[in-house]
Amino acid sequence: MLTPRQKQILSLIIKYYGLEEEPIGSKTLLNRSKLNVSPATVRNDMLALENEGYLLKAHSSSGRIPSNDGYRFYVNQLMAMKEGHKEDGKSPNPFSQLRRGSKYNDFEMAKLAADMLVSLANYPVFVLGQDLTTYHFEEFKLFALDDERMMAVLMTDQGRLDNIVFHTPYNLSSDQMDRVVDIMNQELKGFNLEDVYQRMKLTIPFALQRATGYQLDFSSLIEKIRTSLKRHHFNVSGRNLIYDFLNPLMGKESIKDLMTLVDGSNPVYQEIENYPPGINVLFGFEYSPSTLSSVSMISTTYLTNQQKISIGLIGPNTMGYNKIIQLFQQMTAALFNY
Repeated sequence: MLTPRQKQILSLIIKYYGLEEEPIGSKTLLNRSKLNVSPATVRNDMLALENEGYLLKAHSSSGRIPSNDGYRFYVNQLMAMKEGHKEDGKSPNPFSQLRRGSKYNDFEMAKLAADMLVSLANYPVFVLGQDLTTYHFEEFKLFALDDERMMAVLMTDQGRLDNIVFHTPYNLSSDQMDRVVDIMNQELKGFNLEDVYQRMKLTIPFALQRATGYQLDFSSLIEKIRTSLKRHHFNVSGRNLIYDFLNPLMGKESIKDLMTLVDGSNPVYQEIENYPPGINVLFGFEYSPSTLSSVSMISTTYLTNQQKISIGLIGPNTMGYNKIIQLFQQMTAALFNY
């Protein structure tokens, strides 16, 4: 367990390393900070931090640099401290004018906040929105195209239509097709599409088999319309700022992955969408250690009446977390009143 002074020294090393990107030694630490201890004490604490895995010794000097565990420990401590000291409204908030007299929808408001955040932090910022409207099963129809193909059509309560063509070895009679349509509409009308999908995988196939003597599975139609209705909106502000923190030692794959991340990396953004509401920090070495170990992302996710929105900032591991997290807190307070 770290002592308060060791936590302070770790914080200072991360701060100064972020500014200089050079290993930090005890002499530099004492000259630039207000630590009122001897050089030997600082060296002992740095050695203790190294033994705990929070610092790494640079090969070419006596200085230390933060390790991956050191960054994670520092950010967790910083988040816990800021959670206990939320915005009190006394500090100037550059985002405070966002909501006043605004006629923007939620996604446009998030884009405006992202543009402000780019100007204040000088890093790329993305906005990801997911439609949360709940759709319900309204009507199912079935058409015979020829002896081997049927078209199944589904309409939702909000008038959305989708269809899928099935190749089937069964030549269903018109009476059998009517029974299929009746079962689908009687059993599923009014249910939301998530419940419909579960019923299509569990109970409906048995009912259809009893009525027709054939195994019929229309779950792919439900899956198709569920997927198409999960509409995502994406926007990135300050994309060109990514070139300001590109590491010249990055390989082609790392640069490619970083560009993909900025332009909309589905696996990463799906992970961010699953975060609970609030501010989160995700390090590149936690989700793509081979290519993005020097990148980190700070994001906040929140719910509106009809959308789930995430705002995220992408920058180097050496970014000023204290300042950026404070900006996220101020933005959150202005947008969502908490």
